[in-house]
Amino acid sequence: MDSSFPDLLREHRVAAGLTQEALAERALLSSQAVGALERGDRRFPRRDTVVRIADALGLHDEAREAFVAAAPSRGGSPRHSAAPWHRPQELPADTFGFIGRTDELAELDRGFATAVVAVCGTAGVGKTALAVHWAHWVAAAFPDGQLYLDLRGYGPDQPLDPAAALTALLRSLGLGSADIPHEQAERANRYRTLLAERKLLVLLDNARDFEQIRDLLPGTPGSLAVVTSRDVLGELTVRHGAHRVTLDALTTAEAHQLLRVHIGPRVDEEPAAAAALVEQCARLPLALRIAAQLAATRPATTMATLVGELHDEQDRLALLDTGGPHGSAGAVLSWSYRHLPAEAARLFRLLAVHPGRHVDAHAAAALLDTPLGPARAVIAMLARAHLLREARPGRYDMHDLLRAYAASLPHDEPAAPARLADYYLRAAAVAMHEFAPFDRALRPPVPAGFAPAFPDRAAALAWLDDERANLVAVGTRTHSVLFSRVLYRYLSIGAHYQEADALHSAALRSATPAERGDALVTYGVVLWRLGRLDEALAHYEEALTLLRAAGDREGEARALVNQGLTYRWLGRFEEALECHRRAVDHLARTGDGWREARVRDNLGLVHHSLSQYEEALEQQERALALYRAADDPYGEAGVRSNLGVTCARLGRHAEALDHLERALASLRAVGDRRGEAETLNDLGTTLLAVGQRAEAAERHRQALTLADAIGDRHEHGRAVEGLRLTR
Repeated sequence: MDSSFPDLLREHRVAAGLTQEALAERALLSSQAVGALERGDRRFPRRDTVVRIADALGLHDEAREAFVAAAPSRGGSPRHSAAPWHRPQELPADTFGFIGRTDELAELDRGFATAVVAVCGTAGVGKTALAVHWAHWVAAAFPDGQLYLDLRGYGPDQPLDPAAALTALLRSLGLGSADIPHEQAERANRYRTLLAERKLLVLLDNARDFEQIRDLLPGTPGSLAVVTSRDVLGELTVRHGAHRVTLDALTTAEAHQLLRVHIGPRVDEEPAAAAALVEQCARLPLALRIAAQLAATRPATTMATLVGELHDEQDRLALLDTGGPHGSAGAVLSWSYRHLPAEAARLFRLLAVHPGRHVDAHAAAALLDTPLGPARAVIAMLARAHLLREARPGRYDMHDLLRAYAASLPHDEPAAPARLADYYLRAAAVAMHEFAPFDRALRPPVPAGFAPAFPDRAAALAWLDDERANLVAVGTRTHSVLFSRVLYRYLSIGAHYQEADALHSAALRSATPAERGDALVTYGVVLWRLGRLDEALAHYEEALTLLRAAGDREGEARALVNQGLTYRWLGRFEEALECHRRAVDHLARTGDGWREARVRDNLGLVHHSLSQYEEALEQQERALALYRAADDPYGEAGVRSNLGVTCARLGRHAEALDHLERALASLRAVGDRRGEAETLNDLGTTLLAVGQRAEAAERHRQALTLADAIGDRHEHGRAVEGLRLTR
């Protein structure tokens, strides 16, 4: 390190006639921090720290500029990689008016060379604020990006389980749902491999315990995980050599400075009241910020009056009870609540019944039973009072302590949860009508009322992706059968199998006898996708018994086609053929062209498996016509891919190439990467058959790259073999 800054600091301090202790007091630092800077132990002082020292030293003009410029800063240059890379930048915004924590930041600096740093301390002490602030400071040293994940270890909701946490991190690293392995060990291996190849900062916020984060830690040096928790995480230190930073309350000086940032000169005008407020907030940053915000919004109220109100408050939140008579942030939260306008206070209470993590103005309007415009205004009131946080434009979340406080408040609106569920069901149906119009008739009617408008399929899909967690959370509690039927196609196409498992199993549990047959088929599809084939067959058998007894031919056909798909996967082709033939017979009588298309496409695959290529071609051509009539581009792409393979088997290579190229374009348009990899390999095989060796090799190379990206071992093997044959 360049020694000029420690020397320069010492020279200016001595010239100013200040001891280290005196300079520290002026700059709101500890004397240990000043000593560390003069010794060069603190290698990369923050710019705001350097500026405060310059102010305390009385430096001006060129001397001040030279002093600030002499302070080393941490940097990093982007790494270069031969392969494209999704560079996440997920750090939350830095905390406005971040104060103090000089010693703790120095401790974090000392942990920079380790693979894991743990920030531990009580609730509301500022663990997340410190970790995020430091992460922004060192972000340039991690040129491949920064990940952030709230593990929900402490709060009203269930902690995020390790499987869901890994899924979220892998998605942030650019993997689609279909690319993420089902097995936890495989997910962890994929995650560690991605981290080992790059230099990333991973901020794991609000961890419950070591078991929750075991699979989320880097396996090799280079990347750095920063973990915050109320737990001491002893195993993390013992097993991973984590550098632990234990966070305590702010110092008295830091707490006063935090109030000054938010309230201004009133702190110094009423020093006794300010001192009392600092102690009543237990010097906890969360409580201090809420109290300061309340004081700032009531400029005519003296701080002494606010202190008196806090003293009289009886309501305490156990999550922030430090044991002292004034150590509860719950009291401060109750102040903010009591000074809200009536409608904002009402929404704050009602947000406790929302089962998800995020809310938007439409959901708020449903809870309030009010139009969208007034709901937006009420949300803005809560955001201004710091009782809601705008996580990103239009979407808000609430700190877990605020959620706990909201849940402790009584509300006399038992209809609110039903209004919320009806809204989500309606909105999901509208989104699905735009996303998958081809099977609109198969979805059930939903409650009437307002819902967002979606101008196109992309907008509908974006909304479904944003709201997926909320839809599943609501749907597993109420209207489960309706949510299951509305969201079936979206969860299936997107390969959201975990969410599908939760929702469709809830629907099966709550189904009436009349609904049970359809629910069995839907959940059977999930079991098939998860590889639980015997269980899937058992569900289809029970469903067929119920649907036949009810005379439901369409339902029986659906059960038969899915039973046939499962038989084909098991290599039981004759049984698969029989299932599909019976399904076609049922659907031919109903006139359901879209479902008939799917059955005939699958029937063609069975014929293909039996080397009955003419029969396969006939079924697939009929399926193509039916899909086109139903305006289903996704189904059309799939059947064209299958037609290409069948035509190639029959020696009709020109037709095969035409079908495969058109299928490839459509599959890319709808985002089906597995189908794309399969079709690329089929194109390579067909091109080689007509002597276009170079073109065939290029298609197999593309398939290999894609198969590796999504973890498809089968298509990887086909691509490798195809490349061998083109040499």
